[in-house]
Amino acid sequence: MLIEVTRKEYEEFYREVERHKYVLSESRRFAHFSINEMAKDEDENEIRGMDILPDENVDICFEVVREIEVEQLKKALLKLKPEEYKLIKALFYEEKSVREYAEIIGKPFTTIQSKKNAIIKKLRKILKN
Repeated sequence: MLIEVTRKEYEEFYREVERHKYVLSESRRFAHFSINEMAKDEDENEIRGMDILPDENVDICFEVVREIEVEQLKKALLKLKPEEYKLIKALFYEEKSVREYAEIIGKPFTTIQSKKNAIIKKLRKILKN
């Protein structure tokens, strides 16, 4: 496909092409690299380099500690009896109220509330060890 262009447009285009080649050769020579050139997603599509840089507003230490705590909690939950695990799962993961859970299993509200408190105390004890 041919497109007619003015001599000036032609010269500007090839000046930019040559400039780009020069910048690439110099960057290789001095071992410089561009984040934008390196950044590709799973499908080999280019992505902006700024998209892969870490967010400076995120507290990495907090995130790491949080992840460790979550892993410890998962291990502690595995140490619960099946009925204790079901209660914690219903209240905290499925976001049921104590009253709703009590109605579902047919036990008094106060019994479920007491069990919940005892299980939380048990989890704290497991997590301290």
